[in-house]
Amino acid sequence: MPRREDERWASARESGIRSCPACHRYGRYDYNEKLLCWTCGWCGRSFPDPGFFRYRDELEEHRSRIKARDRQIRRERRKRHVLIALAFIVTILVGILYVYAAFIANATPRATPVPGLGLTLTPTPVAPTGPIPIRQQTPPPSPTPKITPAPTPTPTPGPIPSLRELVQYALELINKDRRDHGLPPVVLGNNSAAQKHAEDMLRNNYHSHWGMDGMKPYMRYTLAGGFNYEAENISSSGKASYGYRVNPKRMLEEAQKGLMDSPDHRRNILNKWHKKVNIGIAYNNRSFYLVQQFEGDYIEFSRLPTISGDTFSMAGKVALGTISSVAFYYDPLPKPLTREQLAAPPYDYAYSLGERVGSIIPPPPPGYFYADLPSDRVLASRWSLSPDGFFVIEAKIGPLLSRGKGVYTVVTWVKIGDEYLDITNYSIFVE
Repeated sequence: MPRREDERWASARESGIRSCPACHRYGRYDYNEKLLCWTCGWCGRSFPDPGFFRYRDELEEHRSRIKARDRQIRRERRKRHVLIALAFIVTILVGILYVYAAFIANATPRATPVPGLGLTLTPTPVAPTGPIPIRQQTPPPSPTPKITPAPTPTPTPGPIPSLRELVQYALELINKDRRDHGLPPVVLGNNSAAQKHAEDMLRNNYHSHWGMDGMKPYMRYTLAGGFNYEAENISSSGKASYGYRVNPKRMLEEAQKGLMDSPDHRRNILNKWHKKVNIGIAYNNRSFYLVQQFEGDYIEFSRLPTISGDTFSMAGKVALGTISSVAFYYDPLPKPLTREQLAAPPYDYAYSLGERVGSIIPPPPPGYFYADLPSDRVLASRWSLSPDGFFVIEAKIGPLLSRGKGVYTVVTWVKIGDEYLDITNYSIFVE
């Protein structure tokens, strides 16, 4: 049987013969100790040293032993996990059987024979929380009395707060947020527009600053007797459940938190100039509505703002600052709106005072005149201001009434130091 070339090379090396197994030529060879191989200098063929094969066989055997050991470890680990899982399942089953057996033992008492008397004592079923009485049976036997456990009392909800209590609680929530930000509290106003708007939204199932009659907040505020400025927040929820219905204070807390999380509503709640707030609350077992209509308290009228023909007049007293101008804003006469309209722009977002049409300004001092008076500015024919706040203002405002019929809202601006504040949002309906 022919030998392998590496064996021939090894035998030649051991016998001192240096012939190449391939070309059978002598004398020129090279041995690489690192690669464990011979290289012929004539033909360039390389042949491994037999020691290389011994090393390779030992390495493969070692790897086989490592793989066998790893397989054994994995088998033992899987076996251990299976045993732990089985023990856990058995423990759970035993616990369930134990609870079930205890329940059966307590729920169905067994008859107990009495030795020597030939009688049987039968426990009387009673409520599970009390002691178990045993009735001794005497001849003639009497029927076992049947005891019916008392029905479990159903917890009854607490009394539903009245509307006045809810309004007071809503006021406390507002003042808590203002107090936390270093602002003075507001007091409860007596304008009914907020409550009427909340009830209208609940009755017609919509959410908007506009009403079903097309009125804006300052229009409703004026018709309800208001003459200061107003700023309205509204909040609604369609998730009211029975639990909320019997505890509407929780809905107020959630509504107040939602308003404080909204930048514009938060800015309104934390306005430093607010003095009063009118609160409207309406809810049922499906919906909850909250209206906050803030207002100032910086002006009193002896003559409410009036438009007669093209003449405007008003008189009264301001509590702070000095009147700098009287501006007019125009809205078309309100028209009824549907729920679909109120759910679409522009009725589904914030409201404004309408279109600014001009303003009344004081006449210049004697000997002076306005060189470039804009067309939307009207000089007052009477502009009387006293140091103690009393005022009388009259003017011909024909140019400002060019829109014709509509709602003209009077905004009185006062200057307080370096700040300007509008202290009235009084709507006049021109029909």
